[in-house]
Amino acid sequence: MDHLHDLHALQTFVEANWPFNNKNYPRMPKHKDERQLVFVLNHLAKHLQKEVGKLIRLLEPWDHGKPLPENFEKQMADILRDFLVLTLRMNALEGRYAFDLALSIRKLYRKKKRPRKK
Repeated sequence: MDHLHDLHALQTFVEANWPFNNKNYPRMPKHKDERQLVFVLNHLAKHLQKEVGKLIRLLEPWDHGKPLPENFEKQMADILRDFLVLTLRMNALEGRYAFDLALSIRKLYRKKKRPRKK
């Protein structure tokens, strides 16, 4: 637990504690192939959608003049945590490393900072 500030250690922790196996997901195809990968991605996408729904339910009333709930910070922290867990779990598929994810963020930033051609 001490090294969870390290993105790779956090991804490893997530993989170990949220495994995809037939005990937890009896409808998941048993052989590691494209069908199993699609099952896992689809399941993770459903959970991401659930988190987006929580975020919308939290924020949408504000558009109509209602105040944010008293426990807004806690709910936001929970939603962001779950987004990160799901992102790291998805990133771990196919053997991707957290470092690769971090590099892709840096590349995206550099791409956005380039002057645009007119």
